[in-house]
Amino acid sequence: MSYTPQKSPVRARPPEGRAGGRRTQAERSRTTRAALIRAALECLQRSSYGSTTLTDVAAAAGVTKGALQHHFEDKQDLMLTVVGQSWRELVEGLRGISEIRGSLEDRVNAAIDHIWECYSVPASRVAFEIVLATRDQPEFRAEQDRLYLEVAETLDQEWSRLFADAPVDEDRVRGSRRQARATLQGLVVQAELSPAPSGDELQQDLALLKESILRLLTRGSD
Repeated sequence: MSYTPQKSPVRARPPEGRAGGRRTQAERSRTTRAALIRAALECLQRSSYGSTTLTDVAAAAGVTKGALQHHFEDKQDLMLTVVGQSWRELVEGLRGISEIRGSLEDRVNAAIDHIWECYSVPASRVAFEIVLATRDQPEFRAEQDRLYLEVAETLDQEWSRLFADAPVDEDRVRGSRRQARATLQGLVVQAELSPAPSGDELQQDLALLKESILRLLTRGSD
């Protein structure tokens, strides 16, 4: 009877960059940085920009202030990172609006609802608050303007494609986009500066905006 040697069991190799399943320093650093950004968002949702301190953020993330400063030089550095991540998430949320289908009215209604949903999530609201609170800081303003430019460009491109068949000229389409963006951003800012409108009031405001945008897209210039 022949003998077939038993194969030794194949041991799974730990993922590259790990020894015995332990995380690398780079992985731990990324995890801590992400936790600090989440903690900053949580602190800003509970409090204001002015009253949120690095000590608060470090405590919320479960690390020391020294550990926080290893990742972020100062409060401005951390807040710019929060704004940048919020704007990138907003850009991703806005992509694909041009794929909405239906009548012109259906597309207007769906686009306004979708953009409002993107603008009103906690991360976007926090970013708007930071922008308002730092408007008198030229260096911060210049950097956040650069970050927000991608948001504006993405919305412009998606809006133009979505309403390319509207029976009006391009200026009218661009004007409708500016009105939609300004109104929706205004609603976000209003909620930060004063008590948020009731659900009924918000729906009325959105309905009026939809009617206004539809008129702009269906009536030629006078």
